[in-house]
Amino acid sequence: MGHYLEIKNLKVSFRSYEGLKRILDIDELYIDKGEAYGLVGESGSGKSVLALTIFKLLTTPPGVIESGSIILDGIDILKKKEKEMEQIRGKKMAMIFQDPMSTLNPVFTIGQQLIKAVEKNQNLRGKEAYEKALEMISLVKLPDAENVLQKYPHELSGGQRQRIIIAIALSCGAEFLIADEPTTALDVTIQAQIMDLMRELKEKSNTAIILVTHDLGVVANFADRIQVMYAGQVVERGTAREIFYESKHPYTWALLSSVPKVTNESKEELYALKGTPPDLLLPLHECPFASRCEYCMGICKEKNPMETSLSDTHKVSCWLQHPKAPKVKSFYDKEAK
Repeated sequence: MGHYLEIKNLKVSFRSYEGLKRILDIDELYIDKGEAYGLVGESGSGKSVLALTIFKLLTTPPGVIESGSIILDGIDILKKKEKEMEQIRGKKMAMIFQDPMSTLNPVFTIGQQLIKAVEKNQNLRGKEAYEKALEMISLVKLPDAENVLQKYPHELSGGQRQRIIIAIALSCGAEFLIADEPTTALDVTIQAQIMDLMRELKEKSNTAIILVTHDLGVVANFADRIQVMYAGQVVERGTAREIFYESKHPYTWALLSSVPKVTNESKEELYALKGTPPDLLLPLHECPFASRCEYCMGICKEKNPMETSLSDTHKVSCWLQHPKAPKVKSFYDKEAK
């Protein structure tokens, strides 16, 4: 039996005055119903480009999908025309963007926008559509649903607006959800509430969710599996436990080192990864992380490493996994001191 979402050999480029420049290269990604998948990496690592490509919302030009397949519940997304995609988006798949104010229309009430989504995707009208909208507001745990429907977006807090976006996504009956940095502009308490809400919805509705974030701390208690991206490539992927406790890539170690530790009494400065990601518009034949990696070897500047399987679920692309590579002190060795 196949996976609910399956991506293979996806290669996306941008057109520039020098020709096509590869900005995304994904060999494999899959997610099953009821599973939470974390997509982690710095800004500019290709996470949002991947999300837009899955939804076939990538602006073309300059974006060009050179090859690959995206199969969602047996549907080949890349072969569908825009009219067909309009039927798939919403009913099959939905997206939560990081800034709800850029998604909600400021001149219409919450009720007008939510009811319109219900009418379009569930073929309900009048009182039935209104009652469904009330049900969605209650589902995302906003009190006084009738009052909320009468408000305009600017009258709600950031956390309330994000819940409304989730309600609109769920009102479509979508079985697959991409949340692109859904907690970025929210304080820590509201972040936790939004993540708890998404976890509860996943368990109740058996929804497949991809959470796009730069913060490993956000996915720690949410994702079943995690994919770490850097410069448009997957550098490591595995179960949440494998990524947090058995990771092998120096970039993953750097991300883990950047997570604040509540129990840290040494008052050491928070770790900051030096340097910047490579310019993907320039030719790149080496490991993309080589210029920032403290373990960089000669071969790292000559060839991009192939993916190595450490287990059925744990894969890593790093020359340190080569049998002839030197043994180095990992993130965990340093933490044990």
